[in-house]
Amino acid sequence: ALAASEDTVLPAATAALQRYADELESMTDAMHPAPDELSLPSKNSPYVVVDGPSLCILWKPAGWTVSIDRMAGEPDGALDGEISESIGQQLGKGNDMKDWVWQHFGRQHPVARDPRVGHGIVHRLDKGTSGLLLFAKNHRACLAALAQFVLRRVRKEYVCLCHGHFPIPSSPPRFLEAPLREVV
Repeated sequence: ALAASEDTVLPAATAALQRYADELESMTDAMHPAPDELSLPSKNSPYVVVDGPSLCILWKPAGWTVSIDRMAGEPDGALDGEISESIGQQLGKGNDMKDWVWQHFGRQHPVARDPRVGHGIVHRLDKGTSGLLLFAKNHRACLAALAQFVLRRVRKEYVCLCHGHFPIPSSPPRFLEAPLREVV
């Protein structure tokens, strides 16, 4: 019964998301104008690893934040400029992936300027973590990718690299295969 339900609900949901994505795409240009200039990359800057027709894989260096506010119609942070800047400085914020995406993709891809869909950034990585991020170049791709994450159809693997002394265990290496859990 669940498979039959998924077979009928998924196409209907996909069609509805595509209609909504088309609407978002047409509204974004007026709400969030494209950036005037691009910043040049530095040695610890993000960069494009794979550039596909509707999705990009980006490299996020450690120290960069991924804040993907998905507050419908609200500006990022929902604070006025002075308060937001003050809080950002206090928290040590500065290198934010959404700003990088806005500058590097905002001219050609309106989704990069749209906070309602997290500027096209599909998922998060912690500030201290470096790794790959998925960026959608348009609203359709963004909503489709988000749906894949929500439906748990995306398989994620993590590698932890350690530096320093680690005693050689007498038993063979172990893999952690338990799901991560959220502590609220």
